[in-house]
Amino acid sequence: MLELERPENGSAHPVAACRSRDRDAAPDADTSMRSRRPRGAGAAMSRAARPSRRSGRTLSGVTKQPLSLARVFASWWPLAASWAFMGVEMPLVSAVMARLADPEIHLAAYGGIVFPVALIIEAPIIMLLAASTALGRDPQAYRLMHRFMMVAGGLLTAVHAIFAFTPAFDTILVPLLGPPEAVIEPAFAISATLGEGATRHGRKSPGNRSKAVAMLREQLIKAREYGEKTSSEEGTGASRDLALEALASVLAREMPLVVEVHRHNDIMTALRLADEFEFDLVLAGVADAQLVMDEIKAAGVPVILHPTMVRAWGGSDMANFSFTTAAKLTDAGIPVALQSGYEGYVPKTRVVLFEAGVLLGYGVSRTQALQMITLVPARILGIDDRVGSLEPGKHGDLALFDGDPFEYTSHVLGTVIEGRRVSDKVR
Repeated sequence: MLELERPENGSAHPVAACRSRDRDAAPDADTSMRSRRPRGAGAAMSRAARPSRRSGRTLSGVTKQPLSLARVFASWWPLAASWAFMGVEMPLVSAVMARLADPEIHLAAYGGIVFPVALIIEAPIIMLLAASTALGRDPQAYRLMHRFMMVAGGLLTAVHAIFAFTPAFDTILVPLLGPPEAVIEPAFAISATLGEGATRHGRKSPGNRSKAVAMLREQLIKAREYGEKTSSEEGTGASRDLALEALASVLAREMPLVVEVHRHNDIMTALRLADEFEFDLVLAGVADAQLVMDEIKAAGVPVILHPTMVRAWGGSDMANFSFTTAAKLTDAGIPVALQSGYEGYVPKTRVVLFEAGVLLGYGVSRTQALQMITLVPARILGIDDRVGSLEPGKHGDLALFDGDPFEYTSHVLGTVIEGRRVSDKVR
C-alpha cells in the first residue's frame, strides 16, 4: 500500500513516499519497494503537485492562478519600462550635452566618468530587476525583495549624495581615475547682466537699471554674510544655499564675475561693484568701452568685446558701437578677446574667425587679431599654460589652412589636437 507523506523540512512541494504498511516485511522486500517506484506512486505524486481545478491551491498551500496574457503583460511591462528608460537615458542626455558650449568636454565628463561611476553604484539595483524574475515565487519572496530594494536604494542614494555634495569625488575618484584636467576643471566664472539686457524678456523685475544694480548688490551682500557665517564655527550646522555659495566663491576670488554690459554708465557701475566687494571682474560686450578706457585700464579688467559685425541701431545699448574699439583697447594695453555672439532669430553663433578678420581693416594687426581669438581668451580663462599658442609643453592644437586663415575663401585642410592629426577632411 502507498501513502503520501509531507516531508518534515517544510518543503513547498509534496513528495510521494513509498512505504509498506506491513512493517514486519522482510528488509529486502522494503529495499525493493524503495528502489523501484510503482506506477501508482508517480501518479499519486503528479496528482498531489497539480493544483485543484476548484480551489487553485496545491497541497503546499500556495495559490497558483492560471497563466494568461494579462498576467504575463502585468509582470513584464514594469521591467521592460525600466530597461527602456535606462536605454534611452544616455543618448537623450548626450544629445542635450552636444548642444551645450564645449560639447566635447561635457560629453567626455558624462560618458567617460559620470555615467560609468553611476552605473557602478547602481549595479545592485539594476541586477535586481533581472533577479526578481527568478526570485519572485510567492508573496513572502516578494516582500523580502521589496525590503532589500528599499534598503539598498537608500544606501546607494546616500553614496550618490556623498560623491555629489562632499569633497569625496575630488579626494577619492579623481585621483583614482586620473581624468584629463579639462574634464574635471570646475566652473570658470559666474555671469551677470546689467543694462538693457537685465530689463527685457517681459519680466516685471527688475524693470529698470537702478533696480537691477540694487538686486545684484543685495545678493552680493547676502553672499558675503553667508560666506562669513559658513566659515565661522557657529555656522557649521547651517543649511546650504547653492546660489549664495556660488556668489561667495566670487567674493573669495575663487572665480571671477563676468558682467555683460554695454553703456558707459553701466560699465562704471560694474567697476564700482568690483571695487566695493573686491572681486575679480571680466567685462563682456562693452560697446561704449572707448568712452571709459582710462577707467577700465586703471581697474586692470580684461574685456570680451562684442562681435565685430554686431547689429547696432540708434537708441539701443549698441548705439556707440565702433569697428575701431578693439584696436583702441589693445593699444591702451587692455586685454581684448572677441565674442562669437549669436543671432537671436536664427539662433546661431557667429564665426569668430571672420569677426577677427574684419578688424584687420580697422587698425588691428594680424598677430593681434589672431591673439584675440586664441592666446588672450586662454589667458582670461586661466588655461594659457595648456592652450592658446604653440610653445613647448603645450597641447599643440591647430587648424591647417590652404591660404590666409582670415580670408573667407580659404579652406581648412585638417585639424591637429595635442600633436596628433585627427581630421584631414577639407572644409
